[in-house]
Amino acid sequence: MLTGTLLIIIFSSTAQNYRVLQPDKITMFETEYGNILGMRIDSVKTEGSDTIYHLLKNLQQIEYECYQIEGPSWMGDHIVIHQNGDTEFFNLQQQSILIRTRAAPNVSWVCYSTPALSFIATVDSVSLSEFLGITDSVRYISFQAQNGNGQNISHYINSKKIALSKNSGLTKTFNFFNFPDIDFGFELHGVHEMNLTGLNNPQSGVQNLTWQRVHDHQPGDELHCISENGSMYTQSETEEIMRLIGKSVTGDTVTNVWERKIKHTVYQSGNNTFTASLDTVTRIITPKPDFDLLPGVACSLSYLRFDEYSTHTMRRNDIALAKSNGSVDNFVSCWNGDCCAPGIFDGCSPPHNYYEGLGGPYYYCSFFGFDYTKRRLVYYKKNSVEWGTPLDFTVDTHPLVATASFAGFEVQPNPARDVILITCKNDPGNYRLLLYDSSGRTLIDEMLHGATNTLNVTELKLGLYYLRFVTKDQSFTNKLLKF
Repeated sequence: MLTGTLLIIIFSSTAQNYRVLQPDKITMFETEYGNILGMRIDSVKTEGSDTIYHLLKNLQQIEYECYQIEGPSWMGDHIVIHQNGDTEFFNLQQQSILIRTRAAPNVSWVCYSTPALSFIATVDSVSLSEFLGITDSVRYISFQAQNGNGQNISHYINSKKIALSKNSGLTKTFNFFNFPDIDFGFELHGVHEMNLTGLNNPQSGVQNLTWQRVHDHQPGDELHCISENGSMYTQSETEEIMRLIGKSVTGDTVTNVWERKIKHTVYQSGNNTFTASLDTVTRIITPKPDFDLLPGVACSLSYLRFDEYSTHTMRRNDIALAKSNGSVDNFVSCWNGDCCAPGIFDGCSPPHNYYEGLGGPYYYCSFFGFDYTKRRLVYYKKNSVEWGTPLDFTVDTHPLVATASFAGFEVQPNPARDVILITCKNDPGNYRLLLYDSSGRTLIDEMLHGATNTLNVTELKLGLYYLRFVTKDQSFTNKLLKF
């Protein structure tokens, strides 16, 4: 009786080992071509001793000119996990691909079979490996294609592997929906190696880029952009220097105040004209759930027509992690029942790309070699980190003077020389005051109380600084000029 109980305890403690996916995790995988796709389990059910994972729905092509906006994921519609750990993936034709997740090294099996083509899977090794800062036991599995006579043949999948860790699931996998290759008429969808690039639990590596993280700016951040537009007869260029001078947060709404310096040049019929200006703009950032969808999931292109859908794309580039808001270059029209057809767009409307912590949109599009539109980031300064080449041009106007009163707080004098008086119109009780320099370094961090307080700024160097007031429910940021 004691032995039986002990066996049950041992089995239950190891039953989750080498599961390909975990219900409580969102994982991000990067293809061989740099695209990053999301994966999660949407629901779990049991049938007898089997566990069935239903996977994240994707905008998916299922026939030559037929897409489903809630189609199978790139890993397939579902996964079946048997009691012994054997796991079945399913391709578009619902053909099974069997992975023995607990097989010992050098063990082989037929993982996929049709009359003309089959694959033999083999556990090459089991070893401790490191991924995303995690060290775990990992099984490495390779594949060998065979023809209908059981003879080994050349196939591009022969050079690919999958890897399965004991506690974190797949670290290298295939887009099993396309296994071994799906032929949609003129277009062949092949199998890619998908490498684990991020986990959310515990958080490690690349995370899904959200609207909030795109606009994670702090006072002192600078963004320098160039926008260009042109046609056969007219071209224009706008140079823009944006510097964050004020920020307030109320719940899930962020209000940013930017100092903006602009130079606008027009080239027309051999004549060049330009204007330059200095002003402030206020940008209010509110939640955007559609942008926060995992890449691969269908998103509505409501600015075209009601029944147009695309997907976000996400990838790392030389600047930062980037995510698009859906592309009209690759969208579907769902006006004919459940079968959506590839859309047709006549014009130049590029996907808008957004960078983590660097805003957007940034884009590029050329139409028939005559019309073009583009906006690119050429320089940023963020948290004392600089990238690119800064823009430099003169604006014939006086520098902006900081606002003396903001968000219930009044600062006098501003500009200041030695001591400033801080007055709170609505007593918040205790509140925190922080003062940053233009590079974002914290120079003063104090807790204050009451309606009036003073702050000595005599020792500060001449220049622009940022005051941030943090109350129980809100935070406000604005600038202070020391002269």
